[in-house]
Amino acid sequence: MASLIAAVIFICAASLMRRWRNPKCDGELPPGSMGIPFIGETIQIFLPSYSLDIHPFITKRVQRYGTIFKTSLAGQPIVMSADREFNEWVIKQEGRSVEIGYMSAFLKLFTTEEGTRIYQVGEVHKCIRGSLHNHFGHQNMMKQLPLIQKVMLKSMEKWSNQPSVDIRKATSAMLLDFSAIHLFDGYHFEAPPEIMCKRLGKILKGLLAFPLNIPGFAFHECVKEHKYFTNMIRGILKERLSSMDSASCGHPLDDIIHRMKDNELMTEDFAAQVMFVGLFTSMESLSTTITLLLTLISDNDRVLRDLIAENESIVGNDEKESNCISWEQLKSLDFTNQVVKEVLRLANLAPGIFRRVVQDVHVKGMTIPAGWTIILVNSVVHMNPDLYVHPLEFNPWRWKVQKQSVGIFD
Repeated sequence: MASLIAAVIFICAASLMRRWRNPKCDGELPPGSMGIPFIGETIQIFLPSYSLDIHPFITKRVQRYGTIFKTSLAGQPIVMSADREFNEWVIKQEGRSVEIGYMSAFLKLFTTEEGTRIYQVGEVHKCIRGSLHNHFGHQNMMKQLPLIQKVMLKSMEKWSNQPSVDIRKATSAMLLDFSAIHLFDGYHFEAPPEIMCKRLGKILKGLLAFPLNIPGFAFHECVKEHKYFTNMIRGILKERLSSMDSASCGHPLDDIIHRMKDNELMTEDFAAQVMFVGLFTSMESLSTTITLLLTLISDNDRVLRDLIAENESIVGNDEKESNCISWEQLKSLDFTNQVVKEVLRLANLAPGIFRRVVQDVHVKGMTIPAGWTIILVNSVVHMNPDLYVHPLEFNPWRWKVQKQSVGIFD
């Protein structure tokens, strides 16, 4: 009997493994490996890499399979592309063969009570993009310079009284403080920014994990913290709704409320999700970029010296008592802007751009089935030695001659 049971288990396991490794497809799938059933190659891709270079997971598979290969992350079938021409084509296909896509954990977390996913195309996406772009776009940030400098000076004064500073955590707290004031019209969290950053960190950790909402798993903590923040934002929305003037529209909060009145898609839950996305993304990506910026310039005496000289020349010429830097002055800081571009090129924060296939995609004799997710790996452009000489070298001066239409400025 025991041997019979063992034989049945073996046959079932072998059948499962065969189906997992050979997904159904009306054509030939890109080469690659689907990894272990349900887990895929999640562990390998999320192993930390301490280099500015392309993640070893991607490098090894490009060498083995080519620039377009299949894999599986958190049980989700994926095709990763480091092919620049194909990546450009996929971007142009948005709304036809592909749509905006994310990992399963993100989809489960950012679905409203009404079933609307905040990443969806059409009217929903227009609402999100319009609202966030109005208040985090170029034009609005010009107006926010005094507030940005006020928050920065407040944080730096606090850091000066400490024996040491964890830049990653300190910049996260500073950015969260600014985002709360900017998004919620001066709102202050009930707990210090450092504590709120820890809670947001749990959300990020859960978004990179298996979407299992079971106690003890990272995604379960992620769901709890997300619920805490969205409930807090709903409370702010209700308070604002009961007190705001119908004509006021000076802050993101006011803009969201006006959109709630004009668009039936913009429910209270949807609005809370949009505000949370603005809060979360503004803190997480920027804090990592600033940490890298400070690390790179502190290790390069020449860059640091030239940055100080250029910025001191602006402060020295400013006759205003407020010493508030204007947008025109910022634009005149040529070397500072070159440093920023170089840091953005090296940062490569996200694994890539996600697109979900809605119609079978055919590329170079291969087929990517509908329902699969494509990850466009743009870091291969930023690290391409044909475009950037010595791509791993931190060299802001390259932007004196570098075409701005290349790489991160595509």
